[in-house]
Amino acid sequence: MARERLGTARHLAAAGLVALAASPAAQASAPAAREARLDACFEQAGLRYGIAPQLLRAIAWVESAMDPRALNANRDGTHDIGLMQVNSRWLLRLARFGLRPQDLWDPCTNVHVGAWILAHAIRRWGYTWEAVGAYHAGDRPAAAARRARYAERVRRRLAALEEAAR
Repeated sequence: MARERLGTARHLAAAGLVALAASPAAQASAPAAREARLDACFEQAGLRYGIAPQLLRAIAWVESAMDPRALNANRDGTHDIGLMQVNSRWLLRLARFGLRPQDLWDPCTNVHVGAWILAHAIRRWGYTWEAVGAYHAGDRPAAAARRARYAERVRRRLAALEEAAR
């Protein structure tokens, strides 16, 4: 493996690509490339689960401010991971599909898992704000007020995203 890396580094240096990769222009385009890849993830997840990609983006903004490294501890002992703040309660179910906790640090995987979770809520509540609220607050009757507050936050973020897209 070390020999392969060395050979690759020599090949890149010979091609002049090492200098290009370190250039300010290449570094400036890296965030744009990451954003484009992430946009594709939202689009793919939206298509796969029948959810508007912009709604998924709004949830990611509310959940993590679009931070793929976000990790939050909850009062109930669970924790939320990544862009979509996937709750650790889902880990056992995700393991049945071969997903490990560390897989949720991949932003695209996290978006797809978040869309899958929201799709579960949509099956229960319909394509409604109640389902969006259940993504965050769960479906217990006692969580109705939390669902409504969360859904309103997502609705406002969605409106802002749509306004910025115009």
